[in-house]
Amino acid sequence: MAYLLVTDFIAGLDTRKSRFTAAPGSLRIARNVHLTRGGEVEVRKKFVPVYQLPAGQTKGVTTVRGQIYVFGSAAGVIVPPGVIYQQLVSPTTAALTKILSTDNFDGKIYAVAEFADGSIYHYYNGVRVTDWDAIASSISDNTTVATALAAKLDAHDAISAIASGPSAVATADVPGVPFTYAVATANGGANPDQTLTAILNQPNVVEAAAIQAKVKLTVTGGSASAGVNQLKTLKINGVDALMYPVDWRSSNATTAADIALRINSFVTVPNYTAVASGADVTITSVTAGAGPNAFAVASTVAGDVVVTTPATLSGGVDHIPARAQVVSFTVGGTFEPQDVFQIAINNAAMSVQAGASGTGTFVRTLGDKMYAVAQSLMYFSGFTGTPPVPDPTQWGTDTTGAGFVNMSTQDGGSSQLTGLAVYQNKMAVLSRRNTQIWSVDADEAQNRQIQVLVNIGTGSPRTLSAFGEQDVFFLSESGIRSLRARDASNLASADDVGSSIDGEVIQYTHDLNEVLVRDACATTEPFEGRYLLAVGPTMFVFSHFPGSKVSAWTTYVLEELGDTDAARTVTDLAVSHRSIIARVGDQLCLYGGQTGQEYAQDEEFEYEVQLPFLDAGQPGQTKNVESVDVGAEGFWDVFMALDPQQPDVKELIAKIKDSTYGSWGRNVAVGQSTHFSLTLKSRTKGYARLANLMVHFTGQGD
Repeated sequence: MAYLLVTDFIAGLDTRKSRFTAAPGSLRIARNVHLTRGGEVEVRKKFVPVYQLPAGQTKGVTTVRGQIYVFGSAAGVIVPPGVIYQQLVSPTTAALTKILSTDNFDGKIYAVAEFADGSIYHYYNGVRVTDWDAIASSISDNTTVATALAAKLDAHDAISAIASGPSAVATADVPGVPFTYAVATANGGANPDQTLTAILNQPNVVEAAAIQAKVKLTVTGGSASAGVNQLKTLKINGVDALMYPVDWRSSNATTAADIALRINSFVTVPNYTAVASGADVTITSVTAGAGPNAFAVASTVAGDVVVTTPATLSGGVDHIPARAQVVSFTVGGTFEPQDVFQIAINNAAMSVQAGASGTGTFVRTLGDKMYAVAQSLMYFSGFTGTPPVPDPTQWGTDTTGAGFVNMSTQDGGSSQLTGLAVYQNKMAVLSRRNTQIWSVDADEAQNRQIQVLVNIGTGSPRTLSAFGEQDVFFLSESGIRSLRARDASNLASADDVGSSIDGEVIQYTHDLNEVLVRDACATTEPFEGRYLLAVGPTMFVFSHFPGSKVSAWTTYVLEELGDTDAARTVTDLAVSHRSIIARVGDQLCLYGGQTGQEYAQDEEFEYEVQLPFLDAGQPGQTKNVESVDVGAEGFWDVFMALDPQQPDVKELIAKIKDSTYGSWGRNVAVGQSTHFSLTLKSRTKGYARLANLMVHFTGQGD
């Protein structure tokens, strides 16, 4: 008896090939599992809600020296023991809505926070960094405000938006589906002349199908006399629609029915159809649209037949294609940093404080300095005191060591920067589609560009995470990418680390709300070194163990936290000394719980592994599947599918506990096909693992 042995699963998820040509060690589904150092499938631990935070009063999560911090704008917020609350107060007293970026400097938190009025401020150890007020004022104007508004509008799931000078231009994502809009401003300066003007550039047009032109003639008189009393011709646009005369017969209604029958049986160019109703005959142009409306209609009769006919066809209407609604929102008036501009799309309000358009949105620590990106500029902090010491609160150009580099003068694709990452003791400066690698130094005069990588960047800066000693992983528009040294020169290359699942990731993010994609977050788990990328309700997990040649993607879905996507969406990730921390709503969940060893209990969620359709190296041979062996730990349900055209049609063939090799005996499986696929599901309590699979079969006729 022949057999097919799948020795391991080191390829992990791989959807590059079809389900019946993919490699045996690859997976089509790998849900709530990851790969071990030996290339075996291992179930994940549970994300346990350990800290319940007060509803709606805190945002974000980060750690310093193993301590867990969350943030809010209100005073006196009570958080659970084990969590530290840091208040970030806006000078406008607006409520904190989002933590854009955090990093640690000298054992304290440097945070960038966004507030309900659209303002953005920097904080170091909870104290506002006021140097950014002057920086924001110096590099902002009405055009940068429009750019910031366009970015917020573009994240709305009903529209797309671009900036055009001092205007943000919004276009409906679906032509024919309109959006409502309203604008408002609030004066924050001495001159209350700020304006935000909405202009409907193109109204929404709903698609309308073409309508066919028609004409109705009526037989009003006549008597029976074959060959004498008749409708001789009926010419439409000069072409006779009858071919032969039609005698008046029996009654006006009977004659009308004969006329309709004759028109329908005779093909003309252009052609017509006819329907009789009593003495009336309605003639319809087969060609839809307004063109036939001008076609002249004329009839000739013989004897006493009387037919009334309009002069032309009428009622035809051309097809009207759907057109997308386009609205431009133009910022005007005297620029003042504290002015607020608000646009509501379908009642969802988005605000930008004018000064926020010039405030750094993402920060990173490297070499005694904080670095930040604002528009096309990379800013860096300086040194104060005697002797000079690093001071992350001092960013002004009058401070020793502080300053900025305009990245758009170094690379044309870096006009709007999104994020920063430390790459081999250098700084990677990313825009949405380009990346620059810079060597940076305490002496700003020594800063220099090393390399430019075009067509690779990120719009999701919180996914940037160091991985191993030489990589930086991130989510890009083309999938999951990494910066990796290409040779001994240590020059970076954009590695297709996510190539095995890029198609799936691109489709997934395309269908997801843009806000969830932009706010995706990631971290590198320090204990096994896995990269965890949370995008909406799905977490993509990369297990990489070079010594055993394991480089595999799988997915986590936090089903234990609820039945809805919102209940499963991770908004923030952090790492403490003991665990990965995932923030979901107002809960801080620890991977593996307080002990780090908690697995699913009482069928809280399901593990699933699905193999591609396998052919044992003989795709043309029909095989009689007779039994299946599984090397495993824990409880697994084994399903088999035999038709690549219907992969979801599968049959439960076994329920196993641990390995079936040896004294346990094989699982009988009866089926016949050229290809077969196995799916294994588990709702085990505690640890479970899948090591290998063996399918026993005979060839047809053996």
